[in-house]
Amino acid sequence: MESYNLKKFAEELKKQRVKRKITLLQIKNRTRIDAQYLQAIEDGNFEVMPEVYVRAFIREYAESIGLDPAETLTKYESAKEGKAFKKEEEVKKSEKEELKFEDAGISETTSVPRKAFKPWMVPALTGGIVIMLVLIVYFAFFNSKDEIVVVEKPYEEIVKENKSRFELNAKESAPPKVETKIDSLNLKIVASDTSWIKVTLDGDSTKDFILYPGRSKRMKAMKFFDVITGNSGGVKFLLNGDTLDFKGAKGRVRHVVINKSGIKYVKRKKKNGQG
Repeated sequence: MESYNLKKFAEELKKQRVKRKITLLQIKNRTRIDAQYLQAIEDGNFEVMPEVYVRAFIREYAESIGLDPAETLTKYESAKEGKAFKKEEEVKKSEKEELKFEDAGISETTSVPRKAFKPWMVPALTGGIVIMLVLIVYFAFFNSKDEIVVVEKPYEEIVKENKSRFELNAKESAPPKVETKIDSLNLKIVASDTSWIKVTLDGDSTKDFILYPGRSKRMKAMKFFDVITGNSGGVKFLLNGDTLDFKGAKGRVRHVVINKSGIKYVKRKKKNGQG
């Protein structure tokens, strides 16, 4: 029975394809499914491919010829389970018959026979509906004892009543003030030769490092930089983007202070016993 129903399912698919004048080659070009699998689907030979591919190929096939993929897969599952397969014409005929039953007031799920309805029920139902409408109109238009009147306060009064609350919320939500330092001096040291450098920022933090040819170093300070460089002939200084007039010498140590006024040389203290 299962094989028979699957054959009927496959024949219906092919019939729908031919009816729409679509070739297997066109489906192959659209879906990239091998022609032998498409032919197997129309022959009802679903054993030649894994089940997971069968469902995917049927879905693609149905979409390509304009059928509902979900409905087509449902029909496939029914045929696979051995259930009788209904052709499209039979389904439409069945739907028309159901519509005739509905128009006649007959339903398969109705458990109360039509004879249970008595003619005297009509005026009773009509009277109940009229009474309900009268009550609705009465409560909607005539019963105004419970009317709620909303009086809006003037804008000025609302602001006055809530002024203190607004001020309190503003104080609570305002972020705490944080004093931030503004670095007004930006120093860039560029090396053309290997140089050892020691820099003290604003007389506070000290950094020492070696700069190799082609390398540079950037630092920021509020007031000044105290700089000692070993191979002073191999570096140059730029303050806020401007090149400073620094006179260094190869292999000689220079000690300078750099601030917003420019560069100032600091004389080295001589050791005891030396002139």
